[in-house]
Amino acid sequence: MKLLEIPIQTPASEVDEEILEIFVEEVAEVLNEIVSSFEAWRTNPSDLEALQTLRRNFHTLKGSGRLVG
Repeated sequence: MKLLEIPIQTPASEVDEEILEIFVEEVAEVLNEIVSSFEAWRTNPSDLEALQTLRRNFHTLKGSGRLVG
């Protein structure tokens, strides 16, 4: 039984360097927000705003990662 479908990765030769550079900058910004919102949610699990921010930031990384390949 296959539990997870792993998509085929884009070869490095096909990755747009400009998009990759933007992605790396975005990761740095979003990672700070992830750490901050995770700490807030971990401290107070009823803080739904922190949880929503955390989820939104992971979704942002997922979408940006797909764009880069």
